[in-house]
Amino acid sequence: MPYKNYKLGIVILNYGDPQLSFNLVKSLIKTKEKFYIVIVDNFSTKNNLRKLENFVINCKQKFIYLKRSKNLGYGFGNNLGLKTCFEELKTDYSLVLNPDISLKKNCSFSSLKMINKNEKYLFTGIVNENNKNHSLYKFNKLTLRLSNYNKNKNDGTLPVIPSGSCIGFTKKLWKDFGGFSENYFLYFEELDLIYRFRKKYKIFPTTKVLKSIKLNHLQGGTMGSEKTAPVDYWSSRSRIIFLRIHFIWYLPIGLFYNLIKIFHRFLSLKFFNIKSLFLGTFSGLCFAYKKNE
Repeated sequence: MPYKNYKLGIVILNYGDPQLSFNLVKSLIKTKEKFYIVIVDNFSTKNNLRKLENFVINCKQKFIYLKRSKNLGYGFGNNLGLKTCFEELKTDYSLVLNPDISLKKNCSFSSLKMINKNEKYLFTGIVNENNKNHSLYKFNKLTLRLSNYNKNKNDGTLPVIPSGSCIGFTKKLWKDFGGFSENYFLYFEELDLIYRFRKKYKIFPTTKVLKSIKLNHLQGGTMGSEKTAPVDYWSSRSRIIFLRIHFIWYLPIGLFYNLIKIFHRFLSLKFFNIKSLFLGTFSGLCFAYKKNE
């Protein structure tokens, strides 16, 4: 192993062009702080994989590199990284960062010492997106929308979700509860996590916002535009799965929401998106009901 007795592991899930991952790793190295870096490649193309492997070889900073032979989604890939951090590297904390995250000049991980590793906590940083703080979100199950939660902490009484671009786990949370559900290929993983937690412990997880972790998030940097056909497919599919598992009485609202999206794409003459929304919705229904048989 490249280091010994580091308290923090940072997980980066790479898919496609690894340039964003390169930039993030370089900015992490510049902090000169002590942590493990674990990169999980989610079955990139041969050309992109070659770029990533060359970077690993030439990088002065050693880190752990895990190569997948199949892309099984966001939850599976990040769980592999989290498991490596907590169970192999024996870290006290692990932080999942999207490749399209960049560190601000005064970013530091020193405030981690304020979190008790023996409590089941989530944590995040100050995530800046379009000059606004997007560290925490509230979920409204009637509108199926997330909105900014403007406080820097929560006590577990509200469905407050940390930014999926920067979400950290304590060792205790991983040991007693685990990580992301692998029912979803993409989207809704953080939302599912907090509702699974409430189902088990009768309270939402406490999420700490660490002000020393200052980040910028390039929205859509990993997946591209929110209106692409793959985004429509996976988001519509995951929405149905989430509602079927956690709020079955709100499933008609989810179906109506997807139908409204289809109408919007029709007005924009985005016919590939319409097909993706239909297929995603159908796939979500099939998966969710099969899972609950």
